[in-house]
Amino acid sequence: MSVGSSYPSRTCGRQRVSVDNRRAPSLDELKALIAKRELTLPAKSEAVARVIFAEPDYVAFENAAAIARRCHVSPATVSRLASRLGFGSFEEMQSCFRNHILHRFKLQEEHVKANC
Repeated sequence: MSVGSSYPSRTCGRQRVSVDNRRAPSLDELKALIAKRELTLPAKSEAVARVIFAEPDYVAFENAAAIARRCHVSPATVSRLASRLGFGSFEEMQSCFRNHILHRFKLQEEHVKANC
């Protein structure tokens, strides 16, 4: 996610992060923000983030309550994480994970076609 003056800022954790309100961030953009420490999260949100980034397929098809149970947090923590990551709702975040899976599948399909 590029950081620039055309993007409004949102406070995420302790630092301000640029969030593009015209589209949801991609998984790769979110991972890059966290890796660069441009996005910091409270401890419980960070624990959930570790699980969802490690297992995007799980997040794409489970509801917030199931993810919360798996991470031993409340569903509100999962919803707050979605907001901290720049999404309008858990469902929007889930859609990002579904799109990531679809994109990954299309790349694999193209690779198979190219090698046949």
